[in-house]
Amino acid sequence: MRIVETYSHLNGEEYLIARRPAIYDEIKHVIAAVDASTCKTKISQEKTMRGKTLFKPAAINQCFATQFGRLDAWNSTTYRYCVTTDRSPVASRENDTMRTGNWAIRCLMAK
Repeated sequence: MRIVETYSHLNGEEYLIARRPAIYDEIKHVIAAVDASTCKTKISQEKTMRGKTLFKPAAINQCFATQFGRLDAWNSTTYRYCVTTDRSPVASRENDTMRTGNWAIRCLMAK
């Protein structure tokens, strides 16, 4: 694959360029190593594009996971969080729990 355009969410790309250029180079090499033509396996069922071959998102994700998996420093990390308009869990520290070295606020949904 090649980078045609970028969208830098919360200036993430600028941060990588300025502060972590080695990581940014690794990401660019991984993108270049992904062969997108192998991911074009989905056959469209839509009325206007019936029978057209499209990129399968799961296949693209798998290609990236494979390429990043070949690098020693890249591991998958998952963060669980909750978005709520109820501010009471944030205001009260008694709802905090210790989980894998990080403080996580339990999400209490209003009944």
